[in-house]
Amino acid sequence: MLCIEPGSLRQPLIALILKADLIYFEGVVITSGRENIAYEALSYSWGYPEFTHAITSNGEAFPATRNLHQSLQYLRYGDRARYVWIDAICINQLDLDEKSAQTRNMFTIFKKATQVIAWLGEKEECGGVAINYISLSASLDKQSGNVDEQNGNSGDKSKNIDQLEETYTCPKCHQDIKKGFKAFLGRPWFRRTWVRLL
Repeated sequence: MLCIEPGSLRQPLIALILKADLIYFEGVVITSGRENIAYEALSYSWGYPEFTHAITSNGEAFPATRNLHQSLQYLRYGDRARYVWIDAICINQLDLDEKSAQTRNMFTIFKKATQVIAWLGEKEECGGVAINYISLSASLDKQSGNVDEQNGNSGDKSKNIDQLEETYTCPKCHQDIKKGFKAFLGRPWFRRTWVRLL
């Protein structure tokens, strides 16, 4: 299990690799203190296997790809530690027996996580216009379920519909959205074996 220490976006990454045991209930037990913790699992594309970045883990430099390093920078909290299971770190990639055993446990590891985070890359790499469109549409969808029908309080919803129409109805906007979705769906994460099997 990886415990990511708190920090701001551009500070060096500091983490601890902790030995953990899978248990019957949700979460895992950290072996050293027998502490039961909740964790998240990271699903991401390893990217080009060039280890150009480092994470300080257990006091030593741990080599990382650009994509992994970038994801951890964005995922860490500013005020508290975050526990994340990440295959590239939590499985000893040089130990074939461990890799084989852990691969058999991956379904359970992901199932027991409080949530699975799919890291596709930074917003601009992923078609930022499409992501903005999805976010605004999702907030509209969420608000439509929260409209106070008794009082007819739908002001926020109307404001968002106006914003959606104003921002995305011009012909050039449609082209930008199409291009954005193409970039979004073209991310390497969508070509991972685990994703394609779903």
